[in-house]
Amino acid sequence: MEPDGLILNINTMFASRFGKQPKECINTNIYDLILTVLRVPMLVEHLREKCALVLNSGTRRIFEDDTDIWKISINPVLSAEGDINSLLIIIQNISEEKMIDRKLQKEREMKTALLDAIPCSATIMNADLHLIAWNRYAHDMLFSSTDEKSPLVAPVDFFGSNDMAYLRKKFLETLNTGVDDYSEIEVRPHGSTEPFWLMTRSKRVQIDGKPCLVSIGIDITERKKIEEDLNKYQTRLTLAMQAAHSGVWEWNPKTDEEYWSDDVWKLYGLERKNSTASVSLWKNAVHPEDRDRIMQSISETATNNGDLNAEYRVCHADGSVHWLMSRGKPVFMDDGQIDRYIGTITDITERKKLELDLIESKIRFGYALDASHSGIWEWNAQTDELSWSDQVWTLYGIKPNSEPLNHQLCVDTVHPEDREMVSRVIKDAVSSGNAASVEYRVCRPDDSVRWLTSRGMPLRDPEGRVIRYIGAIIDITERKQIELELIQNKARLSHALEAAQAGVWEWDLSTGENSWSDEIWPLYGLEPRSENPTFELWANTIHPDDRDYTITTVTETASSDIELNVEYRVCYPDGSIHWLMSRGKPFRDNQGNKIRYIGTVIDITKRKEAENRHIETQARYDFALEATNTGVWEWDLKADTVIWSDRIWTLYDMAPHSMPHSHKLCATHVHPEDQEITFMNVLGAASRNMDINVEYRVRHRNGSIHWLKCRGVPMKNADGETICYRGTVMDITERKLKDEELRKSQERLNFVLQKSHLGVWDLDLISRIAHQTQEHAHIFGYEKPLDDWSFDKFLGHVMQDDRDWVEALIQKAFEKQENYTFECRIVTVHGKLRWIWVFGAFDLNMTGNPSRQSGIVQDITDRKNTELLLRDSELKFRNIFEFSPIAIAIKDTEDGQLLDVNSSWLKLFDLSREEVIGRRIKDLGLYGHPDDQEIINQMLLEQGRITNSKFEFRKKSGQLMEIMFSAEYITMNGKTCLLVMLTDITLQLLQQANIYQLENAVAERTRQLQQEVERLRRFLSMISHEYRTPLAIIRGNLDLIDLKQNSPTFSNSAELNKIKRAIDRLVEVMEVSIQESRILESYDSVDLARFQIAPLITSQVEAFEAMWPERSILYSEHFGSAETIGEPAHLKMAIFNLLDNARKYSRKDSPIELDCRIDNEEAIITIRNQGESITRKEAKEFFDKYRRGSNAVNTAGAGLGLWLVKNIIEQHHGHVSLKGIEYGVEAKVRLPLTKDID
Repeated sequence: MEPDGLILNINTMFASRFGKQPKECINTNIYDLILTVLRVPMLVEHLREKCALVLNSGTRRIFEDDTDIWKISINPVLSAEGDINSLLIIIQNISEEKMIDRKLQKEREMKTALLDAIPCSATIMNADLHLIAWNRYAHDMLFSSTDEKSPLVAPVDFFGSNDMAYLRKKFLETLNTGVDDYSEIEVRPHGSTEPFWLMTRSKRVQIDGKPCLVSIGIDITERKKIEEDLNKYQTRLTLAMQAAHSGVWEWNPKTDEEYWSDDVWKLYGLERKNSTASVSLWKNAVHPEDRDRIMQSISETATNNGDLNAEYRVCHADGSVHWLMSRGKPVFMDDGQIDRYIGTITDITERKKLELDLIESKIRFGYALDASHSGIWEWNAQTDELSWSDQVWTLYGIKPNSEPLNHQLCVDTVHPEDREMVSRVIKDAVSSGNAASVEYRVCRPDDSVRWLTSRGMPLRDPEGRVIRYIGAIIDITERKQIELELIQNKARLSHALEAAQAGVWEWDLSTGENSWSDEIWPLYGLEPRSENPTFELWANTIHPDDRDYTITTVTETASSDIELNVEYRVCYPDGSIHWLMSRGKPFRDNQGNKIRYIGTVIDITKRKEAENRHIETQARYDFALEATNTGVWEWDLKADTVIWSDRIWTLYDMAPHSMPHSHKLCATHVHPEDQEITFMNVLGAASRNMDINVEYRVRHRNGSIHWLKCRGVPMKNADGETICYRGTVMDITERKLKDEELRKSQERLNFVLQKSHLGVWDLDLISRIAHQTQEHAHIFGYEKPLDDWSFDKFLGHVMQDDRDWVEALIQKAFEKQENYTFECRIVTVHGKLRWIWVFGAFDLNMTGNPSRQSGIVQDITDRKNTELLLRDSELKFRNIFEFSPIAIAIKDTEDGQLLDVNSSWLKLFDLSREEVIGRRIKDLGLYGHPDDQEIINQMLLEQGRITNSKFEFRKKSGQLMEIMFSAEYITMNGKTCLLVMLTDITLQLLQQANIYQLENAVAERTRQLQQEVERLRRFLSMISHEYRTPLAIIRGNLDLIDLKQNSPTFSNSAELNKIKRAIDRLVEVMEVSIQESRILESYDSVDLARFQIAPLITSQVEAFEAMWPERSILYSEHFGSAETIGEPAHLKMAIFNLLDNARKYSRKDSPIELDCRIDNEEAIITIRNQGESITRKEAKEFFDKYRRGSNAVNTAGAGLGLWLVKNIIEQHHGHVSLKGIEYGVEAKVRLPLTKDID
């Protein structure tokens, strides 16, 4: 049809859909036919839409409508210029096929649902014993999950290796014989450590013509576990009965019939042989003394339908007597009547002997407890029950069993002061499961108090749990009284020694052993009793400087039989030094021999320190006077005499004692300008009994001037009368010089403060009086310092927004007595906004409280403006740095650590900032080659910078990148750093390579297109000739027919035959062109299928013979059922073209040979004709597009047939070839069979 829907040609089946003949549909619009005849408007819209897509894309489209009724294929038909001039439409009715699919799908879903619903496993295995399908129950059971995947699974994945050989044999027998198999198998699911059991039935079935095994399994795991538990229980019961020397018996009370196990016969001392168990036989075995009692007990038990429990003796044939314990339970029938008794008999002879021994032991133990004033107790930790022996009641002064035995009784008997302690000790022992031991007092009913000690040990069950405590209680009252007296005496001695910082020691002269009281250890800096108190330990504690002397003194004292008295230093582990004094006296035996020394050690550190302080104080005093160039004087007011130390004579540049000692002695060298005022102040102070404090100059003999300071205080007698003055004279020359230098320095400081805009202020916190410098006043806009400057006035100048936090900061600093500093804004007295920097500090008085506050104020307005500009510049730099598409990093030049990187750098290497900062590029492994770092460092050393150098770097994943590397030194915060810039040119290089490859490809494609154009040009010339020749024949013969019509006897058979052959030629040329287009289009959309080769070849032979019945084919076929995979229609076309070529280029009367056979898993198709032979070169060239042979001059053809054949055969993974033979040409096709294609 044309693009607008006008039908150009239509086949009979297509036309029949509309109830018309093909001729009736030609030149009719297909959309009108579908709308008016089929009445399917949705199909019209669908077809229009898809045709538009084909016209726009120029490619084939296949689609189905929404109702699953129609399948439509639309193929574009191209003109010679490559334009779409028509569309080839194929419409198929697929409703029946879709309905069958839906039915099959529904049937599959129902079967699947049915299989999934049954409560047992269903599996299918192939001939290789691989699980290929299973139902939901089997899936959940085997895989322990709801995963929908169905992998191919081998049974060995689920069955044990020991079972696999047996199961494989049974499964294969079922597959081979067809006989169903019933088995119980053990299965191990995926993801589970616990196997389970299945009872299976396996049956052989055929699936896709292949034998498979269907197995249905029911879970019998619980049954298997019960069977296994029952067997284990039976085995354990048998072993237990044998170990316990027990047997089993049954007794029918109605018939008196009895059954005994083999062990029962042995217990009664009887031989079974041919004897039968009976009541009389049992009676004879029972000891005569127990017989009546046991018979009566059994009778009563049977009458009451109760349990039987009896112990009795039996007499064996050898005269031995054994104790047995018989226990039994009644078994009732459905009507409630007793059917029989079943029970056991156990030999308890050993137990009975132990019981008798235990009774005797208990009696003897009771005597021992009474003699030792002890008692036994027991507490059941599970039932909380207590039990005491009679002796415990006596220890508590209570009549045995006169009161309920419980915990409250225990608490009430314990002394009130000991109850809490006793309770805590017992609770701790019980909670930890340890033994309990406690000493406490008890209050007896007669008001007497006794001391008891109780010890208990835990008893545990096999699992280690404490089940009860058993212990003993002993009366320790006498021992406690002795201990208390000893403790009191020891405490008094200890207090006395502690108060005196002393300890007692004893030294055995014969053995060398030492014993120290607890108070001695701390005196030597040691932990009490941490070591043996040996002579060596004592010697090691002595100061190294005193050790030899002290040891010698002690040794000589011991040998000379005198008392010991020595003082020495000891070194503590913490490095401190202490003084000790050790005194001791010899102790003699009855014969008067000296056997040991007993003595004390006293800490005299404080006394020694006081002595040393006094010596040191005097030395420091003398040193201080000398170091400060000070002398001491005393002036007796009544005698008017003066006493000078030697230093004062030196200060006056006079020889000591060279003049009379009077107060006028000072006037000899005092500077004339200072004499009058100096003496006036001294005498005035003396007349008023006030302190003397004067400074004056003296002139030395060498003419030098020195400043002296004289201070003195009045000394009074008991009546309060001043009798003398005592004081000092100090050389203050250096201080006076420094004061002068300080004055000049202050002037310079004021100048510097003024020029640097620094103001100084001082505030008396007590008087609140403030002082400020001139520059301080200028900063706040004042011409001169204010007399009323204060903290509040300062705050008044602070900007409102800053005032609160400034006041809070200063208050906090005042409370913590810390210095403070801050920056804030102020408004001057003229209303100008200024920035100031403030530093403040507090001076503390003698009590440690702040008394003054002083500080500095600096105008930093210009600096702040500069900082704002700098911050703006830094912000711009940061934005450029952070958002730059170039990867940028800054690293330290000293250690190579990365200081900062931008986001592009992190993105380039796939790293995070935490992974990068503080690390080196080399440590991160980013260099592409180990030597790259050294190369970069060398380039920086030689050139000072690097610009656009290529290096390889690695991403975090290890992927290599081509990087354009640049680096330059910069300065940051006064520190030299390296600015590194990286640009990834990997893609750029790849694009360049791709562009180069693309250019080569374009050039090659251009060359190919030029060749194709040349071939097309030749083809068009040829095809135009091929079209014009038949048309000329048709036109000429039509003219002849037209002329012959005027003749009454005309015949058109010859002309019509020529016209028919010409039309056939036109159709052939058209078909070849269409076939080429179809082959090219189908390269990407071939639907491959498996088919047999022989029927396909036969169909083409039949088609050939139908068209050219005059030509004979010698057909030989040996393919059998051999199959291949491909597109049958294309392969038919290839075979037909080869047959047609054989026809065209052979004699008309010669046969065509067609031989088909299998060789080396390939299908070989050979076609031979009889005609002109060809060369080897021509055999290769004939497969080129538009290539025709030299013998094809008078033969119709377009030169496309063999080219199409080659493309089709190669598309089927085959090979086609031509070769010249003696009598013609042989074409041979090789196609792989199905197995090779797989």
